[in-house]
Amino acid sequence: MALPAQDVWRKAQGARHKEKISFLLLFLPCALCLEPLPLGQSKAESFGSGFFICVSEVTTMASTKKEKKEDNGALSRETNVMKTLWHISQSLYQYIEIDDLILHIIKQMKEVMGAEGVSVILHDEEKDEFVFCWAESDPDGLVTKLKEMRFPADQGIAGSVFKSGKEELISNISEDSRHYKKIDSSTGFETNSMIAAPLQKKEKTIGVLEVLNKKQGNFGEEDLTFVTTLTPIIAMALDNARMYAELDGAYKQLQTVSEEQDKLLRHTQEENIILRQE
Repeated sequence: MALPAQDVWRKAQGARHKEKISFLLLFLPCALCLEPLPLGQSKAESFGSGFFICVSEVTTMASTKKEKKEDNGALSRETNVMKTLWHISQSLYQYIEIDDLILHIIKQMKEVMGAEGVSVILHDEEKDEFVFCWAESDPDGLVTKLKEMRFPADQGIAGSVFKSGKEELISNISEDSRHYKKIDSSTGFETNSMIAAPLQKKEKTIGVLEVLNKKQGNFGEEDLTFVTTLTPIIAMALDNARMYAELDGAYKQLQTVSEEQDKLLRHTQEENIILRQE
């Protein structure tokens, strides 16, 4: 029976560890001077030489253990990402209200990416402006300040991403002249790094998703990949909500028309009855 990839990896690491132990044991006799001393070499020199070999090997083992720990960390992170993607895919059927759904998604993103903030910015076509529609951030008060905040659609990194239709990773915002500083000034938030990705439905861009300030370390390619995996899901959810709203509006209009028709029909019937009585 085929072993899971993780089990195979663990067995391989276990074999490597055993090889390191065996290799170390081979050099212990030399370190303890149990072998005959080489001609012209003192016991102290022999011990020093053997001890150096042993220490070097122990150091190598420690380095290997560190690499294994890092591998375990990477594997754990990948597991968290996969779990998050799974939970988000399930939430598409659990949340009826679009506000609840988007907030759930960006909250999951913020947690798994270790970011200080995530925001969904939509394009108001009529005014050609960006609008902050949903946000999750540290501290929570920032969300209230961002809500419904607007800025020109041709400004900032969001404007560049919106126009190009391509995601960007900016490690040092202070070195990017495109950064729209008025948002930071208005909210008191300091943007240091950012991932910005377009929200697209078919060939049309409807907004931009921004992830701000990684709490530990820097944003990397794996973070960028994670964001670009989720942007189509968010765009699809927004488009579905728009279509649902349009259908709901059309249904309500039909209901209104139907009610008016019923009223007219009843009125006509009443008039016919009165005329017959006369």
